[in-house]
Amino acid sequence: MVVPLAELTEKQKADKGGVGTVNNIQVRLLPVLGTMPVIIRQSLATYALCQLGGVNPVAGEQIGWNVRHRLHQHLKNREKKLKDKVLTAAGEMVDVSNGGRIVNGTFVGPVQINDGDVECLILEVWRNRCAVTKERLGVGVELMRWDLTKPSTC
Repeated sequence: MVVPLAELTEKQKADKGGVGTVNNIQVRLLPVLGTMPVIIRQSLATYALCQLGGVNPVAGEQIGWNVRHRLHQHLKNREKKLKDKVLTAAGEMVDVSNGGRIVNGTFVGPVQINDGDVECLILEVWRNRCAVTKERLGVGVELMRWDLTKPSTC
């Protein structure tokens, strides 16, 4: 339901420039602007603070759900293969799904990260760049534990 705007009073008609909080914009038009002025001011303040601090602001890149899910699945599959290999070599076949333990110097247990953690690692920690060459990551990205004595957590 659309409610018509109230008519301007004689005083408002005479003084159109000073009717609202923003010069030369009538009060009845301010709701149309919404939060845009605040967002623009906040963006400009952020840019100014970054310039003063010597930080180059970087626009956030996004990765798709399928990429995050694929990386997570590859990590889980690699960890399962590692677990099977370690337990077979040790001659043990025990259930380590509820916490895990160290077998022959290797932590064997469930993967303790999810798709959101994968996204955080790729975008926030590594900024979608290679740790060695600083080049933008392509399709050859894989996650793995570097320290096999510790669980795969963030």
